[in-house]
Amino acid sequence: MEKVDRGELAAFLRHRRARLQPDDVGLEAGYRRRTPGLRRQEVAQLAGMSVEYYIRTRPGARQRHDATSAEQFARESVADLRAAAARYPHDAGIRDLVRRLLDASDDFGRLWNEHEVRVRRSTRKRLNHPDVGWLDLDCDALHDPERDQWIILYSAAPGTPTHRALQLLKVIGTQRLGAPAEPPQLRS
Repeated sequence: MEKVDRGELAAFLRHRRARLQPDDVGLEAGYRRRTPGLRRQEVAQLAGMSVEYYIRTRPGARQRHDATSAEQFARESVADLRAAAARYPHDAGIRDLVRRLLDASDDFGRLWNEHEVRVRRSTRKRLNHPDVGWLDLDCDALHDPERDQWIILYSAAPGTPTHRALQLLKVIGTQRLGAPAEPPQLRS
């Protein structure tokens, strides 16, 4: 199989995304578009995936985890998926996901064949945020077994560089993640 030039693929996808308008695909344009074409959120919505997943998997995406954290995250994720497969043995969605991952990734196959089963409760993650850089986060998973729902909490110890970065994100994040602003009213 021939290797894909990820830089070239990323440039192609950016170019195609810039040529599409929301109206072309049945979406509302909204306000304050700084660049032409579809936003990442709109591409993710059309592809049926979360924005975070789209950003993490697109060609040319910058590294989000350091190498040690990425390996730990992969191991924990596969062990957690194996626990879900054991808990829901007749779930076609889980079986299909495992089959597709086995077909797509030798690394997944290696970890899956270790047969490690673990439900994550807490861990540490090191993530690279595009605006504030590396964040060292405590990650706690709380489970409500009655509803079979999970709440994931990310936190940082007060006074640490990560805590200060999260405080900064409280301010700059509102500038990007809020609802589209109303267009300015012209006065006569």
